[in-house]
Amino acid sequence: VVGLIFGGIIFILRSRPLRARVWICIFVSMLVTTQLLMKKLGSPPYSFKFAGYVTALHFFSVWMVCVAYWSLHGDLSKLWPQSVGSTRRYVFFVLPIALSLPLSVVFNNQSL
Repeated sequence: VVGLIFGGIIFILRSRPLRARVWICIFVSMLVTTQLLMKKLGSPPYSFKFAGYVTALHFFSVWMVCVAYWSLHGDLSKLWPQSVGSTRRYVFFVLPIALSLPLSVVFNNQSL
């Protein structure tokens, strides 16, 4: 089954460079691994009941990776909302995702 899923990803993205296809497969693998770890964390003997805490830690970690990435590339201006462009663009493209994604992750973590 796993081979079929990754084969499908590779097939669908066949027009993309090999590097992009490999990174997408790694990304999917990491998503699945994260979900399996959350399931293990929420099950006995751990029975961790604070999915929101894990979500906050996850988002903070992602933010720190972004800070490190843009620091290495010497473009810290990308860390500010103005880097997206106009306020209108920010409100219509970034804000809906920023408001809904944490809730989606919490619900996803609790559903396991």
